[in-house]
Amino acid sequence: MKREDANIANSIFPGFNDKHGIMFCGYEWGYDKEDQEADKLQTEPVALNGDIKVTFANKAPMYGDSALRWKYDNKIMTWFELWGHPLNRENEGDFEKTIIQTNWCRSQAPNMGGEIKKKLRDEKNWGNFLSHIEAFEPSVLFLFGSEMIEALQRSDILKRFKSVMGTHEIPTRIQKDGMGTRFVISFQNFEKCNVISLPHPSGSRGVRNEYIKSFADEIGGILSEYRAKRSI
Repeated sequence: MKREDANIANSIFPGFNDKHGIMFCGYEWGYDKEDQEADKLQTEPVALNGDIKVTFANKAPMYGDSALRWKYDNKIMTWFELWGHPLNRENEGDFEKTIIQTNWCRSQAPNMGGEIKKKLRDEKNWGNFLSHIEAFEPSVLFLFGSEMIEALQRSDILKRFKSVMGTHEIPTRIQKDGMGTRFVISFQNFEKCNVISLPHPSGSRGVRNEYIKSFADEIGGILSEYRAKRSI
């Protein structure tokens, strides 16, 4: 896959997220009612200029100030702060530059059009996902949506993923007590990549910040180890 054809929402920063960075992967590009309302409040022009460099933490220079109100992005920002690794929106540094945002599918529809499992099984879509794994070889992969970790275990998908990331362990699924809805958080270690599966940031009802924060040791630890290796 050519880099200019990449299905990504923020810029590529050579030496940071072009290889061995942190990848955020959702189901597909959404555009729910809340995002539409955010865009109605747009006060800055939308540039959509590939020459403008933007991090995940602050896409406003390219997409306009409504990007600062997108629920999906802001929820992830909150979660990273809860894990002890806040993303700086005002003064982006090396850590922010290591992040690359993509999706399993190139398509766009609110709530996956109600066809999540069908879309994940479509070879066109999982082929898109794997092409980005091959191109960017992330060291940490966040799957924002619980169905993707299950799809990754399919023999045909897993075989190709392993060809890039090496040997793997069976996913470890953790469900903690209390704090509202008890979402399952999954971890899967590969030789070259730590995979973390979480609820969808803007589509999962009942997920509380207290519950997400309870995984600060596990997820924050992975991020701390990554940052130590990269000296950022």
